[in-house]
Amino acid sequence: MNSRMRMNVGLWALILAASNCMLAETSGTDALATQADAIVVGEVQSGQQTDRSLSFLLTISRVIKGNLVNGTTISVQWEAAWRGNGSLNGDYGMWFLQKTQIGTWTLLPVKQGRVPFQSSYFALSKANSPALLGSNLTPVSTNDVIAVELTTAIQHYNDLNQMSDLAYGLLRTSNSALMADLYRTLSSSSDRELKFLGLTGLVRMKDASALVEIARNADAIPNLKTSEFPLSAIRSVRDNSPTTIQALAQMTSSHSTIVQGSAAEALRDIHTRETLPALGQLLESSDPATREAAIKGFSLFVENLPITTPQSIPSQAWRVPQGPAPYRSPETDLYSLSTRVLDPAKEAIYLQFW
Repeated sequence: MNSRMRMNVGLWALILAASNCMLAETSGTDALATQADAIVVGEVQSGQQTDRSLSFLLTISRVIKGNLVNGTTISVQWEAAWRGNGSLNGDYGMWFLQKTQIGTWTLLPVKQGRVPFQSSYFALSKANSPALLGSNLTPVSTNDVIAVELTTAIQHYNDLNQMSDLAYGLLRTSNSALMADLYRTLSSSSDRELKFLGLTGLVRMKDASALVEIARNADAIPNLKTSEFPLSAIRSVRDNSPTTIQALAQMTSSHSTIVQGSAAEALRDIHTRETLPALGQLLESSDPATREAAIKGFSLFVENLPITTPQSIPSQAWRVPQGPAPYRSPETDLYSLSTRVLDPAKEAIYLQFW
């Protein structure tokens, strides 16, 4: 692989990492709510799927958005990407609907791609309404109402697949004072899955104390069925406060390489002077990707490059030094991975240098 190709691969790795952070920050549920002409909680009374075509009658229990009426039944059609055949009956949840040009209703699936009907809406708990949630705050927006519905259902999930789908929707809803209250409620749950989900939401809201709590219990993350949520939150941290750096540093001592690796990605992109001891410890990780992230962090530091954020990648601002780089030299340039990937055959000499 020539030097130009190595640089391109290195740039692509950084762009991919930033894209993952963007995904964590993308308010997909908000966008869906904006597109929908109506959002309702209701139950399928009857219907049929034939190949990709679905048609069903939906009885409305609660209207979150739109001019539909509680207790009425509407007809909904949808062309699914997932083939299937059979009757539809009894599915209960939150549905995002759009009016067609001829005045009929079609379904806006909550997940994109090739998904079955059961993953096209948020399955809720019919026996537990938002009135039982107990929040002290009142929803002030459509997104708040959606978040209350999802949080209520999450606390009464039937299986982990349902909980994961609900969490996916909740974490992609825009932040608000009510959202923080909901996340705090979940973070105090005795159910470890719910506890980490709440902490994940708080970390995404830049609550350093939640990251400290995750760090304190980091070795439990690999055993979670929904471990991707806290791991993604860890990777997306870009706060350089002492509390945050200390929490990330604590995770570098985790027995889990996936926790180490997630902390390494955050420390790599922050790469301030205060991160260097933790990055140094990660050079001894048993995971090659984690060691490479540590070398990249040192490289970005000595070149005095700014904290890498999703916004700085497209603009190339991450490649512009913040000022003089007194630690940079021809030798550090020789072993820099700021824009290159590591050749495994040369890893030993890179590790020795840094």
